Amino acid sequence: MLHPASTSDRAGALGWLAGALGVYGLSAARGPMWADSSKLTLYALARYFPSLNPGDHPGWTVIANAWLLLTGWLGPVRALPLLSAAGGATAVALMYLIVTRWTGDRSRGHGAAAVLLAAHSLWWPSALTESYAPALALALAALLLADLPGTARELAAGVAAGLGAAAHPFTLVLTAPMLVARWRRPGLWAGVLLGASPVWLGFLGTPADPLTGHAAGHAAAWSWHIHQFLDLHRLGRGALVVAAMAGLSLGPIGLWGVGRGALDRSSHPNRLAASTALALYVLLLLAYSPFRLHLMVLFAVTGLVLLAPPRLAPGHRMAHVAVQTAIYLSLPLVAGLVGRSDLGVRRLPDRNNAWYFLCPIKAFDAGPGR
Repeated sequence: MLHPASTSDRAGALGWLAGALGVYGLSAARGPMWADSSKLTLYALARYFPSLNPGDHPGWTVIANAWLLLTGWLGPVRALPLLSAAGGATAVALMYLIVTRWTGDRSRGHGAAAVLLAAHSLWWPSALTESYAPALALALAALLLADLPGTARELAAGVAAGLGAAAHPFTLVLTAPMLVARWRRPGLWAGVLLGASPVWLGFLGTPADPLTGHAAGHAAAWSWHIHQFLDLHRLGRGALVVAAMAGLSLGPIGLWGVGRGALDRSSHPNRLAASTALALYVLLLLAYSPFRLHLMVLFAVTGLVLLAPPRLAPGHRMAHVAVQTAIYLSLPLVAGLVGRSDLGVRRLPDRNNAWYFLCPIKAFDAGPGR
Protein backbone atom coordinates (compact mmCIF):
# COMPACT_ATOMS: atom_id res chain seq x y z
CA MET A 1 0.00 0.00 0.00
CA LEU A 2 1.36 3.41 -1.01
CA HIS A 3 0.82 6.39 1.27
CA PRO A 4 0.19 9.87 -0.20
CA ALA A 5 2.77 12.57 0.48
CA SER A 6 1.73 15.31 2.89
CA THR A 7 2.95 18.86 3.41
CA SER A 8 5.11 17.58 6.28
CA ASP A 9 6.67 14.99 3.98
CA ARG A 10 7.57 17.64 1.42
CA ALA A 11 9.00 19.87 4.15
CA GLY A 12 11.08 16.94 5.40
CA ALA A 13 12.40 16.30 1.91
CA LEU A 14 13.37 19.96 1.52
CA GLY A 15 15.19 19.78 4.83
CA TRP A 16 17.21 16.77 3.69
CA LEU A 17 17.89 18.45 0.33
CA ALA A 18 19.25 21.58 2.02
CA GLY A 19 21.28 19.66 4.61
CA ALA A 20 22.81 17.25 2.10
CA LEU A 21 23.56 20.08 -0.33
CA GLY A 22 25.42 21.85 2.46
CA VAL A 23 27.46 18.75 3.34
CA TYR A 24 28.30 17.82 -0.24
CA GLY A 25 28.69 21.38 -1.51
CA LEU A 26 31.16 22.32 1.22
CA SER A 27 33.06 19.06 0.59
CA ALA A 28 33.19 19.52 -3.18
CA ALA A 29 36.46 19.85 -5.07
CA ARG A 30 37.47 23.39 -5.99
CA GLY A 31 40.07 22.55 -8.58
CA PRO A 32 40.93 19.87 -11.14
CA MET A 33 40.96 16.27 -9.94
CA TRP A 34 42.49 13.01 -11.11
CA ALA A 35 41.15 10.25 -13.37
CA ASP A 36 37.48 10.18 -14.43
CA SER A 37 36.79 13.65 -13.03
CA SER A 38 39.12 15.17 -15.61
CA LYS A 39 37.87 12.84 -18.34
CA LEU A 40 34.24 13.74 -17.72
CA THR A 41 35.06 17.47 -17.62
CA LEU A 42 36.61 17.16 -21.06
CA TYR A 43 33.60 15.16 -22.29
CA ALA A 44 31.26 17.88 -21.08
CA LEU A 45 33.25 20.67 -22.73
CA ALA A 46 33.46 18.73 -26.01
CA ARG A 47 29.75 17.72 -25.82
CA TYR A 48 30.80 14.12 -26.36
CA PHE A 49 27.59 12.26 -27.15
CA PRO A 50 25.92 10.13 -28.40
CA SER A 51 27.89 7.02 -27.56
CA LEU A 52 27.18 3.30 -27.18
CA ASN A 53 30.25 2.89 -24.96
CA PRO A 54 29.13 2.33 -21.32
CA GLY A 55 32.27 4.05 -20.05
CA ASP A 56 31.44 7.29 -21.87
CA HIS A 57 28.33 8.10 -19.79
CA PRO A 58 26.69 10.13 -22.60
CA GLY A 59 23.59 10.84 -20.50
CA TRP A 60 25.81 12.54 -17.94
CA THR A 61 27.28 14.73 -20.70
CA VAL A 62 23.78 15.91 -21.62
CA ILE A 63 23.00 16.68 -17.97
CA ALA A 64 26.35 18.43 -17.52
CA ASN A 65 25.79 20.69 -20.52
CA ALA A 66 22.40 21.73 -19.19
CA TRP A 67 24.01 22.40 -15.80
CA LEU A 68 26.80 24.49 -17.35
CA LEU A 69 24.20 26.72 -19.00
CA LEU A 70 23.03 27.61 -15.48
CA THR A 71 26.39 27.70 -13.69
CA GLY A 72 28.90 28.34 -16.46
CA TRP A 73 29.97 31.61 -14.81
CA LEU A 74 31.71 29.49 -12.16
CA GLY A 75 33.86 27.71 -14.73
CA PRO A 76 33.53 23.98 -15.44
CA VAL A 77 36.18 22.84 -12.96
CA ARG A 78 34.19 24.41 -10.11
CA ALA A 79 30.67 23.97 -11.50
CA LEU A 80 30.74 20.26 -12.35
CA PRO A 81 31.59 19.02 -8.82
CA LEU A 82 28.61 21.09 -7.67
CA LEU A 83 26.46 19.17 -10.17
CA SER A 84 27.47 16.02 -8.31
CA ALA A 85 26.70 17.70 -4.98
CA ALA A 86 23.25 18.70 -6.23
CA GLY A 87 22.65 15.20 -7.59
CA GLY A 88 23.67 13.57 -4.31
CA ALA A 89 21.51 15.93 -2.26
CA THR A 90 18.53 15.27 -4.53
CA ALA A 91 19.05 11.51 -4.12
CA VAL A 92 18.97 11.87 -0.32
CA ALA A 93 15.75 13.89 -0.41
CA LEU A 94 14.13 11.43 -2.83
CA MET A 95 15.15 8.51 -0.62
CA TYR A 96 13.26 10.13 2.26
CA LEU A 97 10.15 10.61 0.12
CA ILE A 98 10.21 7.11 -1.37
CA VAL A 99 10.65 5.26 1.92
CA THR A 100 8.06 7.43 3.65
CA ARG A 101 5.62 6.79 0.81
CA TRP A 102 6.26 3.04 0.75
CA THR A 103 6.16 2.49 4.52
CA GLY A 104 3.91 5.31 5.75
CA ASP A 105 6.55 5.88 8.45
CA ARG A 106 8.40 9.21 8.43
CA SER A 107 10.90 7.91 10.97
CA ARG A 108 12.04 5.22 8.56
CA GLY A 109 12.20 7.77 5.78
CA HIS A 110 14.49 9.91 7.92
CA GLY A 111 16.57 6.84 8.78
CA ALA A 112 16.99 5.90 5.13
CA ALA A 113 17.96 9.46 4.20
CA ALA A 114 20.52 9.65 7.02
CA VAL A 115 22.14 6.36 5.97
CA LEU A 116 22.35 7.44 2.33
CA LEU A 117 23.61 10.92 3.22
CA ALA A 118 26.60 9.58 5.15
CA ALA A 119 27.33 6.64 2.84
CA HIS A 120 30.91 6.81 1.59
CA SER A 121 29.79 5.51 -1.82
CA LEU A 122 27.51 8.56 -2.28
CA TRP A 123 29.42 11.25 -0.41
CA TRP A 124 32.67 10.53 -2.30
CA PRO A 125 31.27 10.94 -5.86
CA SER A 126 29.08 13.85 -4.70
CA ALA A 127 32.24 15.86 -4.02
CA LEU A 128 33.85 15.24 -7.43
CA THR A 129 32.97 15.44 -11.10
CA GLU A 130 31.43 11.96 -11.36
CA SER A 131 28.38 10.41 -13.00
CA TYR A 132 27.14 8.41 -10.00
CA ALA A 133 25.23 11.00 -7.96
CA PRO A 134 23.17 12.56 -10.79
CA ALA A 135 22.48 9.08 -12.20
CA LEU A 136 21.26 7.85 -8.80
CA ALA A 137 19.04 10.90 -8.39
CA LEU A 138 17.40 10.16 -11.74
CA ALA A 139 16.86 6.49 -10.83
CA LEU A 140 15.20 7.40 -7.54
CA ALA A 141 13.09 10.06 -9.28
CA ALA A 142 11.88 7.35 -11.65
CA LEU A 143 10.86 5.12 -8.71
CA LEU A 144 8.93 7.96 -7.08
CA LEU A 145 7.20 9.17 -10.26
CA ALA A 146 6.24 5.68 -11.41
CA ASP A 147 3.81 5.33 -8.49
CA LEU A 148 2.08 8.66 -9.09
CA PRO A 149 -1.05 8.85 -11.29
CA GLY A 150 -1.17 10.68 -14.60
CA THR A 151 0.25 10.24 -18.09
CA ALA A 152 2.69 13.14 -17.70
CA ARG A 153 4.21 11.59 -14.55
CA GLU A 154 4.38 8.23 -16.30
CA LEU A 155 6.31 9.79 -19.17
CA ALA A 156 8.55 11.68 -16.73
CA ALA A 157 9.33 8.46 -14.84
CA GLY A 158 10.41 6.84 -18.09
CA VAL A 159 12.60 9.78 -19.07
CA ALA A 160 14.27 9.74 -15.65
CA ALA A 161 14.91 5.98 -15.84
CA GLY A 162 16.24 6.19 -19.40
CA LEU A 163 18.46 9.21 -18.82
CA GLY A 164 19.70 7.71 -15.55
CA ALA A 165 20.75 4.55 -17.40
CA ALA A 166 22.42 6.69 -20.08
CA ALA A 167 24.35 8.47 -17.33
CA HIS A 168 25.33 5.20 -15.65
CA PRO A 169 24.04 1.83 -16.90
CA PHE A 170 24.06 0.24 -13.43
CA THR A 171 21.14 2.42 -12.31
CA LEU A 172 19.10 -0.33 -13.99
CA VAL A 173 19.68 -2.38 -10.83
CA LEU A 174 17.19 -0.01 -9.18
CA THR A 175 14.86 0.83 -12.07
CA ALA A 176 14.61 -2.45 -14.01
CA PRO A 177 12.29 -4.15 -11.46
CA MET A 178 9.93 -1.16 -11.68
CA LEU A 179 10.04 -1.16 -15.49
CA VAL A 180 9.38 -4.90 -15.73
CA ALA A 181 6.42 -4.62 -13.35
CA ARG A 182 4.94 -1.87 -15.55
CA TRP A 183 5.74 -3.30 -18.96
CA ARG A 184 2.22 -2.59 -20.23
CA ARG A 185 2.47 1.17 -19.72
CA PRO A 186 3.36 2.64 -23.15
CA GLY A 187 3.88 6.15 -21.80
CA LEU A 188 6.54 4.88 -19.43
CA TRP A 189 8.42 3.11 -22.21
CA ALA A 190 8.13 6.11 -24.52
CA GLY A 191 9.83 8.11 -21.80
CA VAL A 192 12.57 5.49 -21.43
CA LEU A 193 13.24 5.65 -25.16
CA LEU A 194 13.44 9.43 -25.05
CA GLY A 195 15.64 9.53 -21.95
CA ALA A 196 18.06 6.93 -23.33
CA SER A 197 18.51 8.79 -26.62
CA PRO A 198 22.12 9.86 -25.78
CA VAL A 199 22.92 6.15 -26.10
CA TRP A 200 20.80 4.77 -28.95
CA LEU A 201 21.44 7.74 -31.22
CA GLY A 202 24.95 6.31 -31.33
CA PHE A 203 23.67 3.72 -33.83
CA LEU A 204 23.47 6.62 -36.30
CA GLY A 205 27.10 7.54 -35.71
CA THR A 206 29.37 8.69 -32.90
CA PRO A 207 32.01 11.43 -32.62
CA ALA A 208 35.64 10.69 -31.81
CA ASP A 209 36.57 10.46 -28.14
CA PRO A 210 37.94 13.94 -27.32
CA LEU A 211 40.45 12.44 -24.88
CA THR A 212 42.09 9.99 -27.30
CA GLY A 213 40.87 11.02 -30.75
CA HIS A 214 39.77 7.41 -31.36
CA ALA A 215 36.31 6.24 -32.46
CA ALA A 216 35.51 4.49 -29.17
CA GLY A 217 31.73 4.99 -28.98
CA HIS A 218 30.66 1.93 -30.95
CA ALA A 219 28.79 -1.08 -29.55
CA ALA A 220 31.91 -3.27 -29.65
CA ALA A 221 33.11 -1.32 -26.61
CA TRP A 222 30.85 -3.53 -24.48
CA SER A 223 32.98 -6.55 -25.36
CA TRP A 224 36.14 -4.64 -24.44
CA HIS A 225 34.65 -3.65 -21.06
CA ILE A 226 33.66 -7.23 -20.27
CA HIS A 227 37.13 -8.57 -21.03
CA GLN A 228 38.88 -5.67 -19.32
CA PHE A 229 36.90 -5.44 -16.08
CA LEU A 230 35.35 -8.86 -15.38
CA ASP A 231 37.37 -11.83 -14.13
CA LEU A 232 35.83 -14.83 -12.35
CA HIS A 233 39.14 -15.45 -10.59
CA ARG A 234 38.44 -12.36 -8.48
CA LEU A 235 35.35 -13.81 -6.77
CA GLY A 236 37.03 -14.58 -3.46
CA ARG A 237 38.90 -11.32 -3.15
CA GLY A 238 35.92 -9.48 -4.60
CA ALA A 239 33.67 -10.75 -1.82
CA LEU A 240 36.03 -9.26 0.77
CA VAL A 241 36.34 -5.93 -1.03
CA VAL A 242 32.59 -5.57 -1.67
CA ALA A 243 31.80 -6.46 1.95
CA ALA A 244 34.38 -3.93 3.17
CA MET A 245 33.09 -1.18 0.88
CA ALA A 246 29.45 -1.83 1.78
CA GLY A 247 30.39 -1.91 5.45
CA LEU A 248 32.26 1.38 5.08
CA SER A 249 29.23 2.99 3.44
CA LEU A 250 26.71 1.74 5.99
CA GLY A 251 28.88 1.99 9.08
CA PRO A 252 28.13 0.29 12.41
CA ILE A 253 24.98 2.27 13.19
CA GLY A 254 23.68 2.06 9.63
CA LEU A 255 24.21 -1.70 9.58
CA TRP A 256 22.35 -1.99 12.88
CA GLY A 257 19.46 0.10 11.53
CA VAL A 258 19.24 -1.88 8.29
CA GLY A 259 19.34 -5.11 10.27
CA ARG A 260 16.38 -3.92 12.35
CA GLY A 261 14.56 -2.88 9.19
CA ALA A 262 15.17 -6.26 7.59
CA LEU A 263 13.19 -7.93 10.39
CA ASP A 264 10.03 -6.25 9.06
CA ARG A 265 8.17 -7.40 6.00
CA SER A 266 9.62 -5.53 3.02
CA SER A 267 7.55 -2.57 1.89
CA HIS A 268 9.18 -2.51 -1.56
CA PRO A 269 6.40 -2.71 -4.18
CA ASN A 270 8.54 -5.00 -6.38
CA ARG A 271 10.47 -6.74 -3.62
CA LEU A 272 11.06 -10.11 -5.34
CA ALA A 273 12.33 -8.56 -8.57
CA ALA A 274 14.32 -5.96 -6.62
CA SER A 275 15.93 -8.63 -4.43
CA THR A 276 16.84 -10.68 -7.50
CA ALA A 277 18.34 -7.68 -9.29
CA LEU A 278 20.34 -6.76 -6.19
CA ALA A 279 21.69 -10.29 -5.79
CA LEU A 280 22.74 -10.48 -9.45
CA TYR A 281 24.40 -7.09 -9.22
CA VAL A 282 26.39 -8.10 -6.15
CA LEU A 283 27.57 -11.21 -8.01
CA LEU A 284 28.73 -8.97 -10.85
CA LEU A 285 30.64 -6.77 -8.41
CA LEU A 286 32.47 -9.78 -6.98
CA ALA A 287 34.13 -10.36 -10.35
CA TYR A 288 34.59 -6.69 -11.22
CA SER A 289 37.88 -4.82 -11.25
CA PRO A 290 38.39 -3.63 -7.65
CA PHE A 291 39.48 -0.06 -8.36
CA ARG A 292 35.89 1.16 -8.96
CA LEU A 293 34.14 -0.89 -6.30
CA HIS A 294 34.16 1.91 -3.74
CA LEU A 295 31.80 3.72 -6.11
CA MET A 296 29.87 0.91 -7.77
CA VAL A 297 28.75 -0.44 -4.40
CA LEU A 298 26.52 2.66 -4.24
CA PHE A 299 23.72 1.01 -6.21
CA ALA A 300 23.89 -2.10 -4.01
CA VAL A 301 23.75 -0.02 -0.82
CA THR A 302 20.84 2.01 -2.17
CA GLY A 303 18.97 -1.13 -3.18
CA LEU A 304 19.51 -2.62 0.27
CA VAL A 305 18.23 0.51 2.03
CA LEU A 306 15.12 0.48 -0.18
CA LEU A 307 14.46 -3.18 0.62
CA ALA A 308 15.14 -2.84 4.36
CA PRO A 309 14.58 0.82 5.37
CA PRO A 310 16.58 1.43 8.55
CA ARG A 311 14.91 1.83 11.91
CA LEU A 312 16.88 4.62 13.59
CA ALA A 313 15.70 7.01 16.29
CA PRO A 314 16.58 10.73 15.90
CA GLY A 315 19.58 10.41 18.22
CA HIS A 316 20.84 7.39 16.34
CA ARG A 317 20.56 9.24 13.03
CA MET A 318 22.66 12.13 14.32
CA ALA A 319 25.17 9.74 15.85
CA HIS A 320 25.38 7.82 12.57
CA VAL A 321 26.38 10.89 10.56
CA ALA A 322 28.90 11.94 13.22
CA VAL A 323 30.44 8.46 13.48
CA GLN A 324 30.71 8.09 9.70
CA THR A 325 32.43 11.47 9.39
CA ALA A 326 34.88 10.49 12.13
CA ILE A 327 35.60 7.18 10.37
CA TYR A 328 36.31 8.90 7.05
CA LEU A 329 38.71 11.36 8.71
CA SER A 330 40.50 8.78 10.87
CA LEU A 331 40.99 5.92 8.39
CA PRO A 332 43.61 7.77 6.31
CA LEU A 333 45.50 8.62 9.50
CA VAL A 334 45.45 4.98 10.57
CA ALA A 335 46.59 3.87 7.11
CA GLY A 336 49.53 6.26 7.38
CA LEU A 337 50.48 5.04 10.84
CA VAL A 338 50.67 1.42 9.67
CA GLY A 339 52.54 2.33 6.49
CA ARG A 340 49.66 1.66 4.08
CA SER A 341 49.02 5.14 2.73
CA ASP A 342 49.29 3.92 -0.85
CA LEU A 343 46.51 1.29 -0.29
CA GLY A 344 48.21 -0.89 -2.88
CA VAL A 345 47.07 1.53 -5.59
CA ARG A 346 49.31 3.20 -8.18
CA ARG A 347 50.98 6.31 -6.79
CA LEU A 348 50.56 9.66 -8.52
CA PRO A 349 52.46 12.90 -7.85
CA ASP A 350 50.92 14.91 -5.00
CA ARG A 351 48.27 12.25 -4.29
CA ASN A 352 47.99 10.53 -0.93
CA ASN A 353 45.92 7.49 -1.88
CA ALA A 354 44.56 6.95 1.63
CA TRP A 355 43.18 10.49 1.87
CA TYR A 356 42.00 10.50 -1.74
CA PHE A 357 40.09 7.21 -1.68
CA LEU A 358 38.96 6.99 1.95
CA CYS A 359 38.02 10.58 2.79
CA PRO A 360 35.16 12.10 0.75
CA ILE A 361 36.08 15.71 1.61
CA LYS A 362 37.80 17.12 -1.49
CA ALA A 363 37.55 20.87 -0.92
CA PHE A 364 41.18 21.18 0.19
CA ASP A 365 42.75 18.68 -2.24
CA ALA A 366 44.97 20.75 -4.53
CA GLY A 367 47.31 17.99 -5.73
CA PRO A 368 46.11 17.79 -9.34
CA GLY A 369 46.26 21.58 -9.66
CA ARG A 370 49.93 21.54 -8.66
